Amino acid sequence: MKISQQIDSLIANLNALKPHLLSDSPENRERFNSVLKASIESSSPLDLKDTATYKNDKVTQVPNWVDEDYDYETSEPRKPNMREMMEALSGKSVEELYSEEMSNWRDHSKLASDLLYGVLGDKNDTRDWNAIMASDDIVSEARAETNRMHQPVIDIASEFDLNNNLIKQYPVIKSSSGEVLKSLTGETKQIQDILENFEIKNDSIPTDLEDRIIIENFDKSIFELLKNLPENQNNSLKINTNDTVEVLALKSHLSSIGNSHAELIPIEEMEKL
Repeated sequence: MKISQQIDSLIANLNALKPHLLSDSPENRERFNSVLKASIESSSPLDLKDTATYKNDKVTQVPNWVDEDYDYETSEPRKPNMREMMEALSGKSVEELYSEEMSNWRDHSKLASDLLYGVLGDKNDTRDWNAIMASDDIVSEARAETNRMHQPVIDIASEFDLNNNLIKQYPVIKSSSGEVLKSLTGETKQIQDILENFEIKNDSIPTDLEDRIIIENFDKSIFELLKNLPENQNNSLKINTNDTVEVLALKSHLSSIGNSHAELIPIEEMEKL
């Protein structure tokens, strides 16, 4: 972005933000800082080449969701960064999202984070991001690709204390290889979002799931959500219930598995916001 254009954009965004800053609240300071940070960050040059020439050379190859201030090698395609995903989901620039009083930028930020990083586990991201970003429904396509990547199943995890006494059980999502991807604990809306982001369907539930529950105070409210899961029309995933049983022996002083698998946005992605 040319410096003159950057200045004009910054002035416009600050002017749009000014009427809403009626108080020196933490949220208003956050909005103001976000607008400045996004403007400063966008001034970084793409590389030593002339940006316009570089883009024109690849205009038919570089996807239209790629921000002009971030490199994209057609020989080594990458997935979107947080800025690019938020803008693709909202149809607005990050600066616009931050400056609008009634903006739901936090929702867009959370969804972008969940789709990009919150569903990976320890697996390399093998999803087809060209197909995802070219889709008319980015969210649905990303979730479908996530399901194909993991072939997730529902299981019951167990925690033990130092004396090997069973102290806790809760439902989790596992990959077909047995890796725990997410724990299904918390508020109903939070669990529903997790199920949707992995595109969990009814054939991901072992028929003996409830039989794996031993502890008496198990929260069975999860089963109400699981009853309403959509059917898998392909029905291609065959679940071997013997293969999906895995006991997680965790000492009582360790943090819960839900925290250990929380999504982590890379620092370099946070700097783009």
